[in-house]
Amino acid sequence: MEDVSVKLVPKENASTNAVTILNNVDSLGTITDWGSQRTAKFRIYVNPDAIEGDYYFNVFVTFRGLQTDSSNTPMIVTNKLEDQILTIKGKPMIMIVNSSFDIVAPTSKNIETLTFKNTGTGTVQNAVVEINLANTNSVFSILGGGKQFSLGTLKAGDVSSITFYLAVDIAARPGVYNIPVKITDRIIIQPIISSDWLSQE
Repeated sequence: MEDVSVKLVPKENASTNAVTILNNVDSLGTITDWGSQRTAKFRIYVNPDAIEGDYYFNVFVTFRGLQTDSSNTPMIVTNKLEDQILTIKGKPMIMIVNSSFDIVAPTSKNIETLTFKNTGTGTVQNAVVEINLANTNSVFSILGGGKQFSLGTLKAGDVSSITFYLAVDIAARPGVYNIPVKITDRIIIQPIISSDWLSQE
């Protein structure tokens, strides 16, 4: 095979939007030995907002050969390799997008809800929310299931909520309290998110 060239083409709009192909054609020259291998290389730029997942491309291999009849006339042949997969790994980012917190009173027991959204481009698995009350002078406590809550798996754009009972001590004084909320899976996705809690007499 002579003048072998390889061209990379996105198969669908999702692939076109996910990457910018900087160099989509590679020339491999002449391949004469049966079973010999060559590697085609392409330069691509992965767009920052590309969502994690598999993206499909078609590869076209074009070469010049000879017809098998007695004329030995040169001919151009193109072979199509479909559904070549490029896997893009995204970057998850978990944020608090809504909270039921308002004014709470001493001696009260309140049902509170925190809503989280994966605003990043990747998937986070086995996400866990931990609410740390250590620096609130013990005027707040979480009743029941401890201080850790599971969010499960969140793909890009997914939303999940946790609900818990918050008790306020009789000694709580009016003011604004910062409660650190840590979100983890195997790594820390968003180390500290603070919510302002206001107590009143």
